[in-house]
Amino acid sequence: MQPDFVDANGRSGRFSDHANQWLLINYWASWCAPCREEMPQLNQLAKERSDQLALFAVNFDQLADDELRKQAQAIGIEFRVLRTDPIQQFGYQRPTVLPVTYLISPDRRQTIQLLGPQNVASIEAALAKASATP
Repeated sequence: MQPDFVDANGRSGRFSDHANQWLLINYWASWCAPCREEMPQLNQLAKERSDQLALFAVNFDQLADDELRKQAQAIGIEFRVLRTDPIQQFGYQRPTVLPVTYLISPDRRQTIQLLGPQNVASIEAALAKASATP
């Protein structure tokens, strides 16, 4: 079976492996100051909410290989950095501003776009609101 993604370290995976989790897909660039500011909060979420959230980072500039790994390390990303944009799989619009974060529900029917820098509280609020919506 074909993988859904390959990360910056060459490991492949499938989004279906996260069937009971929300997916968080964060677009970033090293030149984006708000992206740098939000990263510690996203790293915290990745550690503390791994049972509910699967976090993925996508480089806005579509960097590859060594440069992608180098810049991801420089900005301090501690969760999976994808080599390619998963936009085709989820059907949302490619962002035109940064930072932007997409939350995709466990059933993959709901996609929430969050513009601007996020933190633990804003992500938890968006998840709570989405979970309360029938």
